Amino acid sequence: MNRERHFQFDSFHWLLILTFGVSLGVGLAHFLIPHHYLIIHGFLRRIYYIPIILTGLFYGFRKASYLTGFIVAIYLPFVFLHWKNQLLSANLEEIYEMLIFAFVGGITGYLSDKERQRRMEVQEAYHDTVIRLATATEYRDENTGAHLHRMSRFAEVIAKNLGLPPEQIELIKLASPMHDIGKIGVHDDILLNKGGLRDYEFEVMKTHTEIGHQILKDSNSPLLKTAETIAWTHHERYDGSGYPRGLHGEDIPLEGRIAAVADVFDALTTFRPYKPEYKITESIKIMEKEIGSHFDPRVFEAFLKGMDEIERIKEKFSHEQKIQPV
Repeated sequence: MNRERHFQFDSFHWLLILTFGVSLGVGLAHFLIPHHYLIIHGFLRRIYYIPIILTGLFYGFRKASYLTGFIVAIYLPFVFLHWKNQLLSANLEEIYEMLIFAFVGGITGYLSDKERQRRMEVQEAYHDTVIRLATATEYRDENTGAHLHRMSRFAEVIAKNLGLPPEQIELIKLASPMHDIGKIGVHDDILLNKGGLRDYEFEVMKTHTEIGHQILKDSNSPLLKTAETIAWTHHERYDGSGYPRGLHGEDIPLEGRIAAVADVFDALTTFRPYKPEYKITESIKIMEKEIGSHFDPRVFEAFLKGMDEIERIKEKFSHEQKIQPV
């Protein structure tokens, strides 16, 4: 997130610099071109609408207002200096134009903000739906609800700190809750076992990765393709000792390597009938021993970098939740 905001901050200031140059050029053109060429002067004024509309669309109301004020502040002196001896109607036309600048920038930015808010609400609803469907598939397991929220958001933080594109980050966030969807095909005697699993039972448990792959494969949806990858690879280990295929290093898809860190961290820091709840510091020490064997060092570094945000997420979703039957 910080990286994205930093990019937008820089790009907006570049737009200001470009607009300043355009404003100077247009102002000088107004001075040099005789006033009776009204069509040319009208065309020059309309050049300003380009940065105003673009700013409203991409940066919203607040920055569109800044840019509009910036343009008016630069353009107004040229109006007063060049047309001080002109008819009042000519001066008023320029003033009206600047008021229209403000209106166009304001309405474009406002509508853009509303549309951006609507998309965020849709994404949140989409995410909530995915969480609930994933919870339904794991309803027999106590490891549901809040775990899926935490795990998906941990994965999102890691993906951001790796500098992935926003679209890929969103896909990872939405797809991560489906990492254990294959457990729907594991028998209750094994899935709900509160003690240690026998070797043959563990082999059956491991099949949930293949089952998840089979459920999600062959979809044209980018979301389900990402979910398939995560379901199939989140138990692979960086040294090649994981399952189901024993993939090694960067042969493991990045989404799977991210999900592995997020899933193990949440498992360690959450109470389960077969293990205590470890504190965050203890969990990190345990996981650090697995860097290069279980975890991709670069992914783990991104995880540690986002620890402040991860702690906030853990606090927000601090209790396991289970959807109650209606």
